[in-house]
Amino acid sequence: MKKRLLALLLLSNYTFAQEAFDSQFIFGIHTGITQGKNEIKFVDQNNYHVKSLYENQISFIEFSLSSTDYSSLEGKYLKNAGNISWKYFYPVYSTDSIRTKFSGYLFGIDVYGINFLPKTKWIDFVISTGFNIGSKKVRIDRDVKYKNWIFAPRISSELRFIVKQKFAVSVKAETQYDITKGRFKNKKGDDILNLDGFKYHPIMISGGIGWFL
Repeated sequence: MKKRLLALLLLSNYTFAQEAFDSQFIFGIHTGITQGKNEIKFVDQNNYHVKSLYENQISFIEFSLSSTDYSSLEGKYLKNAGNISWKYFYPVYSTDSIRTKFSGYLFGIDVYGINFLPKTKWIDFVISTGFNIGSKKVRIDRDVKYKNWIFAPRISSELRFIVKQKFAVSVKAETQYDITKGRFKNKKGDDILNLDGFKYHPIMISGGIGWFL
């Protein structure tokens, strides 16, 4: 039910923005890797075997809805831009006899952003700031679950190469600073693991494709 309400909220905001403002939207799919010392240390300590897109870094897939409001900042070349995103981190498994699974997700929303090249037909460059909410999870089958909650202000940049105003190829860089306590809590089953939590503030780099809506 919560997922349906969220989908309806996003759809209503998208429709309202198109009708009330001169806004352009892009639906994007990205894949990428993370680079964070705290997570790398956790992975090493708990014997996780990482199969990655690049050099054994945790990988993720991201779905996003990006926008540029051409009616904003009247009389100026720069225009406001924003992004809503959802990242899923591919699960990795420990090599010990318990065989735990480590995965997670992040939902992100921008508070403020700028498109520095809004009137150039073949390229966009956006820098934005907002926050991410999500968690990292450790599971043993479906019987035991631990969760490390994440709330982190974020800053991101995206370079998009536009093809005939129909789709775009882009690269994206994002970083965040986790302000939670950084600890795993037992949410299901017996408390049988001794997990050291960590604050999650990695650099995330990705590439992908987007379609104009």
